[in-house]
Amino acid sequence: MWNIKEEELSEFKITSRNRLDPDGATGFMIGAFIWSSIVMFMVIGTFVRFGWSYFSSPFEKTFLSIELILFSIQALALFIYLIPKVRFKFQKLQTLVILYCSFQLATIGFSLLLLPIWMESSTNTPTLIYIGLLLLGALFLHILTTIDTFKQAENGAFNMGGNSSSFFNKTKERFIIGAGIYAIALVIIIWLNNQYTLGTIGFYLVLTVILYAVAVASAEFQLLAYCRFKFSSFNTSWEEHQRKRSKYRNNGKNNKRKTTKKKLS
Repeated sequence: MWNIKEEELSEFKITSRNRLDPDGATGFMIGAFIWSSIVMFMVIGTFVRFGWSYFSSPFEKTFLSIELILFSIQALALFIYLIPKVRFKFQKLQTLVILYCSFQLATIGFSLLLLPIWMESSTNTPTLIYIGLLLLGALFLHILTTIDTFKQAENGAFNMGGNSSSFFNKTKERFIIGAGIYAIALVIIIWLNNQYTLGTIGFYLVLTVILYAVAVASAEFQLLAYCRFKFSSFNTSWEEHQRKRSKYRNNGKNNKRKTTKKKLS
C-alpha cells in the first residue's frame, strides 16, 4: 500500500480543514445535486409527457432506469448530510458520498443524449460507442491522476516546506493535454458521424469538459477519503467544530464592540 506519512501532509491537512471540511464538502454535494436535478427534470418531464413507450430500445430504458435510481440515492444522501451534526459524526463516510456525487456530476448529463426531444435525432449505435470511449477515457484519466496524486503525497509534495508542490504538476499537465486531444478527436468524430448543428455539438463539448474536469479534480477527493479513514487528525469532531464556531462568534462580537467604541470616541 502507499507509504504516505501523516506528518508529511501538513498542507493537505489545512486544505482538508478548510475547503474540504464537512461543511465545504456539503456545499459541493448541493452543487452537484442542482446539476443532477436539472438533468433529471428533463428526463422525468419526457416520461410524463410521452410515457415509457417513448423509449424504444432496451438500452435506453435500462440506462435511464439506472440513472433514476442513482439520482434517488444522491438525493437521499444529500438530505442526510444537510443535518450539521451528521456531517461531522459520519465525515469518513461523507468522503465516499462526495466521490459518488462526483461520478453523478460527471456522467448524468449524458442521459439527455438519449432523449430525441432534446437532441436532433436518436443516438445511433456508433455514437453510443464513441460516447462510451469518452467515458472510458475519463475513467482512465481519473485513475492516472489519482495514482500521481498519491505519489505526490508519498513524496511529501503536500507538506509545507521545500518539497511542497502544486496539485497540478507537470505530470498531470501532460495527462490533461493528452486526454484533451483524445476527447476533442472523439467529439469531432461524433459531429462528422451525425452532422449535428453547432448548438448540439456545443452541448457535447460542455458535457465532455465537465466529465474530464471532474475526472482530474476528484483525484483530490480520493486522497481525502484515504486520509480521513487512515489518519484520525484529518477528522474534526462535532464538539471541536462547535468550539470553533463559538470562538469565531465571540471574536466577531469583540471586534464589533471595539469598532463601536472607536466610533463613539
